[in-house]
Amino acid sequence: MNNRLGWILFALAFAGCGIAEGPRGQTGPTTGAEGQQWPQQDWVMPVAEANRWARRMRDILPGGWTVTVRGNSVLVARDKPVQWLEQEINGPAFSNQAEWDAYEKARVRPGPYCLEFRFGPKMSVAEYDRLNAANAAVEKERDQLRTDAEDLPHKFDSFVATTPQEAVRLAAYDQALAKLTFNELPDLYCRDFSVALSASTDGLRSVYGKEDSEECHTVKLALQALFERYEAPHGHNMYYWGHLD
Repeated sequence: MNNRLGWILFALAFAGCGIAEGPRGQTGPTTGAEGQQWPQQDWVMPVAEANRWARRMRDILPGGWTVTVRGNSVLVARDKPVQWLEQEINGPAFSNQAEWDAYEKARVRPGPYCLEFRFGPKMSVAEYDRLNAANAAVEKERDQLRTDAEDLPHKFDSFVATTPQEAVRLAAYDQALAKLTFNELPDLYCRDFSVALSASTDGLRSVYGKEDSEECHTVKLALQALFERYEAPHGHNMYYWGHLD
């Protein structure tokens, strides 16, 4: 994927869990330099607090789930793997349900289901709103740049140059895009901390099978309910769609 798509999936945060690292859906690192970083790299969550939150999460989980602490994160994982259905952009058309069912089954793969609650210092709602508004302004500027470049050859937001004149325009577009900065924002907050949530379902895939899907979704919502929720961030990419729902 080209970085101009704003869809890049970040490197895995911990082996095997399929969770995206960093700002799970904000487009700052994929479109230019980062804005305000949250949390700062030297911030460390007190071990006692991390363990306390791990206990709170463990207490409301059904059987078959494991909670561990890793640095500033509390990780929640289903003990048994799920079946993942990998989605596809511009997939084929189908003439009947049987073709669709066969297509789905061919794209199903086993894998773990994990949630990462990454803690950081408390960000006030007012500060979040200020930074989110700044992201909205940058998003508007980004969209205008893309609109201005739409007459260039492209697929989605990936532009190419076929003439020297187009190459000059594309270089200017890339330079302008690289200067845009988005602030990294958390998703949730409590009395003492703000929290960024990463989930194995972030992105273009979903849990296949009604029973497993409902179990994972119920657990996710129950854990989210331990926190308050900020407004949805501006500047998010497609990997964020349905992130907290």
